[in-house]
Amino acid sequence: MEKSGFVADPIYAEIKNEIMTNTLENGDKVDIEDIMKRFQVSKRVAFGALQCLHKSGIICKNSGEKGFSVAIHSEAEHREKSRLKLAFFHLNYAVQKLQEKNAEVCATCLRNELVYIKLAAREQDISVFSNHVKNFYGCMIHYTGMPALEKNIDILNQTILNMKDNNEKLCFEAFMINLADSLEQLVLSLEAKDFEKCHLVIQKFYDKNISILFS
Repeated sequence: MEKSGFVADPIYAEIKNEIMTNTLENGDKVDIEDIMKRFQVSKRVAFGALQCLHKSGIICKNSGEKGFSVAIHSEAEHREKSRLKLAFFHLNYAVQKLQEKNAEVCATCLRNELVYIKLAAREQDISVFSNHVKNFYGCMIHYTGMPALEKNIDILNQTILNMKDNNEKLCFEAFMINLADSLEQLVLSLEAKDFEKCHLVIQKFYDKNISILFS
């Protein structure tokens, strides 16, 4: 019989602890059927716990097959992922503030930054690319009226630079192009005041690229 209450929470905590203590290591599969048997819960509850772990960046979906695998090497990497997730959360917060205030976004500023971002992506110039992504993020955060959020700009910027050092080929051939395309979609959605699509663009980019950023 399935346990009652917020049963996904202790499952999340237990699996997370096993990953942080290296009982489960990077690349190990996390099987939903095993969780169902181990914790005596339904598939729905087990999947809910896995989804929470996935959203936290602790596990990732297996490419070309069902299921999940451990996606981090250490607790330090998890903290870094958490800070990066916060940076993306604040982009969503900026969009929310624009919607609440019915404010006119300065699309000209964003498009000016986008020109340099796309050019740098094509020329594989990581320094110019990261600087103008930083400027773009700064323009967005400006509309929240909360300057304290700007500290996340440095987190995002450093993550991009680290990625280039760790996997230059993937950085140039996948991530930079994808980010430029996503920011263009974001600007188009902002201009149309399609705020729901703005949130979807940000979330889709994060979900697709979190594993690339830490590859």
